[in-house]
Amino acid sequence: MEHGDILLDIQGVKKHFPIGNNLMASNRKTLKAVDGVDLQIHVGEIYGLVGESGCGKSTLGRTVLRLHSVTEGSVVFNGVHIEGYSLKQMRPLRKEMQMIFQDPYASLNPRMNICASVKAPLDIQGGMSEGEKMERVRDILNEVGMSEQQLYKYPHELSGGQRQRVVIARAMVTDPKFVVCDEPVSALDVSVRSQVLNLMKQMQRKTGVSYLFISHDLSVVKYLCETIAVMYLGKIVERASKKDLFDRPLHPYTRALMSAIPIPDIHVRNERVFLQGEIPNPVDPPSGCHFHTRCPYATEECRTVSPELKKVDGAHWVACHRVGEV
Repeated sequence: MEHGDILLDIQGVKKHFPIGNNLMASNRKTLKAVDGVDLQIHVGEIYGLVGESGCGKSTLGRTVLRLHSVTEGSVVFNGVHIEGYSLKQMRPLRKEMQMIFQDPYASLNPRMNICASVKAPLDIQGGMSEGEKMERVRDILNEVGMSEQQLYKYPHELSGGQRQRVVIARAMVTDPKFVVCDEPVSALDVSVRSQVLNLMKQMQRKTGVSYLFISHDLSVVKYLCETIAVMYLGKIVERASKKDLFDRPLHPYTRALMSAIPIPDIHVRNERVFLQGEIPNPVDPPSGCHFHTRCPYATEECRTVSPELKKVDGAHWVACHRVGEV
């Protein structure tokens, strides 16, 4: 699929959280949730970001939207540097940058009915009459498969799938250019996941919105996304088109994630790669390559020198000292 210009360009983005109450900045420990990430998302692109829980995916999504401040690096949205924007400066951009949260029940106010929840972004942005806002709310709820009879129901009266449709409607009601989708189907029953994914794909095709789709499930990302980045302990370790990544995964961590994808064929045997140990503590990450403590191919260089994300061929990038050897 052909895409337009670069919509989002982030370079060297870091998000560090100070830990503890130590007033001495030099002695204060830091949780390095996002530790130097580069990525570009084009107009109309569905960009996947995958990795285990705790790798920094959701923090990156929130930092890009400036729900978290940027510790270091640049965030350029639609040609404008926004990494230093205040909350007041970000308000006009909220119409163009939205988020779909993981837990639809937690992200909806239980005291607000569906109509009020979906209309809230329009109320905040202003510029529309009450009649225009109600017409827009009805239209968007109809697009996500909700009937007018459900307009004045409350979140507890809806199923999980219906609540997520409402959350999608609320994100899309302002006709945004960019949406961060933070594990939007992980809290749903398997039976309704495909319906919600198809809905998101359909709305993307209709509006041309760009998604940053965050997930720990590679099979979901494979279905929806065109470009995929793999994240480990705050860093991107591999980035490629969907075809290149699934045809030729180069990083040992990516291969381990791929081996965990179930194959619905009893005649095909998948060689499972089991990683040793747990994800290291991001407050005190390992020296060198962060993955070396769990990698079966690690060498002394891996333990001491941090690998750079380098282009292997085409648009395939990988951060591994031993790429091509294993």
